[in-house]
Amino acid sequence: MTSIPDDFARVQTQGRAGGAFRYVLAGELRTCNPLAAQDNRSKLVAYLTAGTLLEFDASTQTVTGAVAKEWDVAEDGGTLTLKLRRDLRFSDGAELSADDVVFTFEKIYDKDSENAVRETFLIEGEPIQVVPIDSHTLRLRFPRPHAAAEYIFTQFPVLPKHLFAEAEKNIEIYWGLETPPEQMAGLGPFFLERHEAG
Repeated sequence: MTSIPDDFARVQTQGRAGGAFRYVLAGELRTCNPLAAQDNRSKLVAYLTAGTLLEFDASTQTVTGAVAKEWDVAEDGGTLTLKLRRDLRFSDGAELSADDVVFTFEKIYDKDSENAVRETFLIEGEPIQVVPIDSHTLRLRFPRPHAAAEYIFTQFPVLPKHLFAEAEKNIEIYWGLETPPEQMAGLGPFFLERHEAG
């Protein structure tokens, strides 16, 4: 039996813009909106295009940076401070700020919304309090101490406030399959160029 080299998991590569990513989905997408994605196909596309605050590294079983580059969990286990990357832009060129994260929390917790992720971000039925500290720093206060608080943010998509600010209806109905890709923007490693039914 051949052993895996000690440095196998530590190999680093630098990505390059361009190229194509092809992945066969066993069925149709239902939405491109990360707040509405309930089926695995839609969740995959949302994950690859929206970007999340933090990411889970399966090889090390730890949380790593993503949209947020740094985070700190207070000793009480009830407060998490996040620092967003300052050099990050949505795929349409708009700069990321703490306002986008606050906006996403507001939409997730909107009492009239029927989004698919709300339950993930309720702690025993109560919302997480979000306090912006500056344009790229947020303090998240849990209703009570929460073990491994950072792990739930590996599922937190960040929406572009500038594209949704004028939305008159519940946000989860936007970015359906009829939406032109140029009207969508995300922070993930990919953006949708086109969708062809079937």
